Amino acid sequence: MARPRARHLVPAFVLAAIAGCLSGRLENEPCLEDKECWTDQVCVRTDAERAADLPGICRPKGESCAPGKHLGCSCDPANSYACDEPALPDEIEYPAMICDATALVCVLDSEASTSGSSGDTSESSDTTTEG
Repeated sequence: MARPRARHLVPAFVLAAIAGCLSGRLENEPCLEDKECWTDQVCVRTDAERAADLPGICRPKGESCAPGKHLGCSCDPANSYACDEPALPDEIEYPAMICDATALVCVLDSEASTSGSSGDTSESSDTTTEG
């Protein structure tokens, strides 16, 4: 009787391996909402990205926006979190950003001198966290 179980075990293992591969493939892919990501991921999209009609990216659940890589996310102009490289793949057009030295959030390049300290660091998904 052990033979029929073994026959079902191999396809189940193959399906699990495929699911693991697909999960990794969607990570960092553009998204507009959670259902576009894998079941163990969320669409990390800041409020500033929503306001600018920009996509977010699929990330593992529990992660927030990547500092220095998302419009409206925290940044530090003195290090690698300077907003010069967005988190989205190159084929997605993303506006130029810079780190607002007062608000310490990524802003559109044209907004840097006028944003003051009104930066929006929240990120929307199933759960809202600080970026």
